[in-house]
Amino acid sequence: MAAMLPFVLGWMAWVKLYRAAPSDIATRYNTDYLGFFLKELQLSDVPTLVWENQGRLLYAMGSLVFPLEYDSMLLVMLRITAAVGILHGLWLQRRNRVLWFFLAFAGLMVVELLAWNFPPNLRLMYPLVPLVVAGLVFESQHIAHLFRDALRHKDRSQRIAAGLLGVAFGMPGVMALWMQVEMSFTQLPALADEQVRVRTESEAAFAWIAGHTEASANVLCLNPALYLYTGRWAESIFPLPIYWYRKDGQGTLLPFRNLAAQSAHLMEYFYVHESDLNALAPGQAEELKKLLQASTDLKPVYQGNRGVVYQLAQRPVAASKAP
Repeated sequence: MAAMLPFVLGWMAWVKLYRAAPSDIATRYNTDYLGFFLKELQLSDVPTLVWENQGRLLYAMGSLVFPLEYDSMLLVMLRITAAVGILHGLWLQRRNRVLWFFLAFAGLMVVELLAWNFPPNLRLMYPLVPLVVAGLVFESQHIAHLFRDALRHKDRSQRIAAGLLGVAFGMPGVMALWMQVEMSFTQLPALADEQVRVRTESEAAFAWIAGHTEASANVLCLNPALYLYTGRWAESIFPLPIYWYRKDGQGTLLPFRNLAAQSAHLMEYFYVHESDLNALAPGQAEELKKLLQASTDLKPVYQGNRGVVYQLAQRPVAASKAP
């Protein structure tokens, strides 16, 4: 840490001196996380923020055991139960000095995840995965020992109860194993194939943008890596997370009602792929799609299989239909 700190502090000092002034929400988000946090959050939002984040934190931990997504309250209960079991397994090992540094790191990271204005998902929890897996192993060993002792109990009723409970515990275990196999050998390959299709469709739209727009054009999109494909300046667009915490669907859609006003720069085009919709408006993909299609401020100038390039500026651009 001492060896690394001078480089980290030097980089942070350089960024502080030379970064762009955050004149709009996108620039603030990309250059000043703490400023973005303080700008977006109100004091009255803190209890909701912490409450929602702790629920999401437990849910994400449990999703490592039950990885498939279903709209089911049973799955929610199984994931939360698995997370509680993982925490209990780590608690049982609290005197294990080998884990102390990792537990201290995890404690600090959990505090950050509970306070931050973005739901803690698996992407943010990857550094904790080894510890979570260890907690699952410890808890499984603890439960196995309890069943072993109960099955050897001299009281027959205790042995019968242990057997029944063993079956009850075994069913979620079988379900978890099936989900792991299904995720590894079916869902992930299908997801990879879908990503290839999305990339191919997006590259066709990028080729159109590169060939049919001015070199000085600015493009709004979910992923500003569009710049690398087109040479056109690109800026990300995203809903403010606080609206998700407030369960404010209209607030989530607000940035898309006047896209040109979302940036301090003159944005002339907006590219969106169908797969972007749920990331742009979590839980409201269909509403966002209808909003974009009905907007009089957006003119579709390129229509691919699932990707659309809209024109924001009021100047004529030749429309193109993908083959």
